[in-house]
Amino acid sequence: MFSAKYCTDELAKEYSGDQEGTEELEFLGALILSSSRFIEQYTGRYFGPSAAIVDEIVEDVMGQWRNVIYTNWTPVLSITSLVDDTRTYVEGTDFVLMNKRSGKIKLKRVADADTVLRRFSTTTGALLINYLVGIQAAETETYLKTIHAPANVQLACAMIAGATYLSRDRSGISSRTDGERTISYTELDIPPKAAALLSSEKRPRF
Repeated sequence: MFSAKYCTDELAKEYSGDQEGTEELEFLGALILSSSRFIEQYTGRYFGPSAAIVDEIVEDVMGQWRNVIYTNWTPVLSITSLVDDTRTYVEGTDFVLMNKRSGKIKLKRVADADTVLRRFSTTTGALLINYLVGIQAAETETYLKTIHAPANVQLACAMIAGATYLSRDRSGISSRTDGERTISYTELDIPPKAAALLSSEKRPRF
């Protein structure tokens, strides 16, 4: 999987003060990558490019008693099938792909005027979803260089990286090897404002 960054160096600099020298900028860049991986663990989701070519994905998604589910891979090009242990859901009639970048799929109401919220209700809680993910080959280079995370995730990433940069010391440090250099940084923690920004992105735990 491509190791995506969830914010730009410029945005992270706004939360980390002034950096002087190539080494400090590289250090901040390493913290951005670390913060991005931290966000994935914290939310249980991946916000970057998943594939450089079109690929077919088949996976189980937990959706019991919910009306919204998210695919684990993005960007979603199309939904091939969505089934549970009792029925097959039809795109357009039963559900809609709300956002290709986030992989958000929403179950539709029975009718536009229907006030009852429909929910996926399965015996096992698992929905089997088959879908196409990726991009066309001609778009690969530009796509991989683009930040795909939503604005709140970008801001949270910058806050985490910036806070870690400013609070780093030489106690309890971790290290990251980059070629022949070892970059040291403190264990990442999440500022309260960053946690608030990510609260809506957390995948439900079952």
